[in-house]
Amino acid sequence: MDTRDPSVALYDFIEIYANFFEEVCALEQEKLAVLQSGEIPQIQQMITRQQAIAKRMENIEGKRMALQQAAGMAQYTFKEILAEAPAEDRARLKMLFDRIRTEIANIKYLNEKSMVCARTRLQMIKDPQGDLPVCGYSRQKNGRGLGSLLIMETKA
Repeated sequence: MDTRDPSVALYDFIEIYANFFEEVCALEQEKLAVLQSGEIPQIQQMITRQQAIAKRMENIEGKRMALQQAAGMAQYTFKEILAEAPAEDRARLKMLFDRIRTEIANIKYLNEKSMVCARTRLQMIKDPQGDLPVCGYSRQKNGRGLGSLLIMETKA
C-alpha cells in the first residue's frame, strides 16, 4: 500500500502516464508501417498488440482516476491539477502534461492515417482490378470515384 501523500503519489504517477502514451504512440507508428506493408501475419500480430495496449490503457486510466480521487482532485483537468500543485512540482508537471498532450495528438494523427490506409487496403481487396470506386473525390464531391482529377486541376 502506498503510504505517501496522495498528491505526491498522483504527481509521481503522471510520469508513468506520460511514458505510457509515448509507448502507445510508438505502437501507432508501428501499426501504420505494418498496415502499409500489407503483410497479413504482421497485421494479425499488431491486432493482438493493440488489444493488449487497450487493456493496459483501461488499467492505467483506472489507476489515474483512483489517484486523483484519493488526492481530492477527482474531476480536475491537468490545468487544474497544475494550479493546485506546490510551486516546486509545477515545472515538472507542466512538462509531463505537455508530453501527454503531444503524444495524444500524435496518436490521433497516426490512428487517422492508419484508418485511411486500412480502408484503402480493404477497398483494394474488394476490387482486385485496382479501381477504387469509393475512394477519392468526384465532381459531385461525394467521395466516390477517381473519374475526375479536379484536385489536380487549376483554374486558368
